[in-house]
Amino acid sequence: MKLSIRLFGKLLSLILVVIFFTFIYFINSLYHTMQEYSEYKQIKYNMITKSDELRRSSNNLTRFARNYVVTKDKTYKDNYYKVLEIRNGTRFKPENYNRIYWSILEPLRTNTHPNTNIKSSLIDEIKELPYTKDQLILLKTSLAKSNSLVNLELKAFNAIKENNQKLAIKILYSDKYKLAKHNIMIPISNLLDSTHKEYQIYKKDMTKKINNLFRIIFILVISGISIFFIALFLLRKKVLIPIEYLMKIINKIKNDEKDFEKIIYCNDEIGIFTEQLFQMKEQRDNDFEKLKQLSITDSLTGIKNRRSFFESSEKFFKLARRKELSLSIIMLDIDFFKKVNDTYGHIVGDEILKFLVKTVDNELRDSDIFARYGGEEFVIMLPDTNLQGAFKTAEKIRKIVENFPYKGEVEVSITISLGVAQFKNEKIFNDLIIRADKALYRAKDGGRNMVVQSE
Repeated sequence: MKLSIRLFGKLLSLILVVIFFTFIYFINSLYHTMQEYSEYKQIKYNMITKSDELRRSSNNLTRFARNYVVTKDKTYKDNYYKVLEIRNGTRFKPENYNRIYWSILEPLRTNTHPNTNIKSSLIDEIKELPYTKDQLILLKTSLAKSNSLVNLELKAFNAIKENNQKLAIKILYSDKYKLAKHNIMIPISNLLDSTHKEYQIYKKDMTKKINNLFRIIFILVISGISIFFIALFLLRKKVLIPIEYLMKIINKIKNDEKDFEKIIYCNDEIGIFTEQLFQMKEQRDNDFEKLKQLSITDSLTGIKNRRSFFESSEKFFKLARRKELSLSIIMLDIDFFKKVNDTYGHIVGDEILKFLVKTVDNELRDSDIFARYGGEEFVIMLPDTNLQGAFKTAEKIRKIVENFPYKGEVEVSITISLGVAQFKNEKIFNDLIIRADKALYRAKDGGRNMVVQSE
């Protein structure tokens, strides 16, 4: 089967694109799965924390009630009612109201846990979380029993009020009180057990799903790497080796070496290119001398050279003679160019020549012929242009060159001298050039930076 480089590239690109987007899809699935798992863990954590808050509030109430009846310290009584009010939502909830809040002494407790603007009962906060119906019943049962136990604790407070400390202590340390506490904790314990079991089942399923996604991603990565190395192998065989051979052949052709063997590695684009290269070399060998003789461009400035100018202008000159058309020549020369070269060097001098060519060329028509005549001297042929028009064009060019200096590594102001001549039935084109050249030299002798018309 013939497999072109283009087809090979398309197939490889298609395979890599499919693998890439499949990889992205499963990475995205993994991300969302892990995010879902993380959110689920956070929800379960909140549910356990909120369930534990019910347990802690009940224990705090018991602790403060017992400490109060034993010590008669009203601080414990105040704390008892604060716990109760926070739980019932009648008091602002402290910031970061956690299990160590009541273990911190004032004023550090208030400084580190200032009150928020939130009044929310524990049961309302419980209802906002996604407990199951059975779990919610367990929490409500526990909360109801805790509220019932408050009645015993308030009864103990009344005993203290009546100076019957012995009765108060008996109430809070009785078997009835202990059983009531036990009954509060049992629903919470059952809830935590059910929540833990749900989490373990969910964790197992999610872990399996995440592991499967990792396996798929691993397979995609290995597949991508394998295809990459296979592609490298085929690329080397179909592209790199043939190109390396072509580079050697091109260097040999460049150095005019003849001792090389024609090899076509594959019947693909590079093979066709190799075949065409040898055909082009053969044609080049046949036409080299002819092409060298027909070189028409000045290598520095990119415009026509002197020989090309005469060849291109000759037909316009003959047409002007035959049909008595207007035709003008402008010869121009950079003033004191030798001084520029001596001052700034030939590299800057060459850049100035190119700058001048670009400046002049911008002011010429497409039909005008612009060429480097030699050194810093240039010639312009203006078809269908009389002496007045040529003079006007020359003067315009002179002013532009004078007013816009060259700006490169250094800034150099230059001027030019121009000679203008109009066709006057000369039989030889060179005679017209001579008249323009004489006008140029009159301009240079007359002080330079001027345009002089031929006599």
